[in-house]
Amino acid sequence: MSNKTKAIIVILGCIIIGFILGVLADRLLFLKYHPRKPGLKEYRKELIKKLNLNQTQQVRLDSILSWSQIEFKNLSKEFRPKYDSLKKRTS
Repeated sequence: MSNKTKAIIVILGCIIIGFILGVLADRLLFLKYHPRKPGLKEYRKELIKKLNLNQTQQVRLDSILSWSQIEFKNLSKEFRPKYDSLKKRTS
């Protein structure tokens, strides 16, 4: 194998390793600075644990969470078109 071939292999290897390390670093930094927001199930579990709710209270919590989810969806249906319109006009 010639020196030129060895040099090309080393350069390609460095590029590939650099690419892989770059992707890994990007993912790690993204997760560090943009943590995943907990979903409704995680939020429910956290509330139950923090407030030490009994079964009756958990049922009531589920009712409140369901109601609030519906209300937020309704609010979003009303708000989203106005928001999109304003965003479009100011962009």
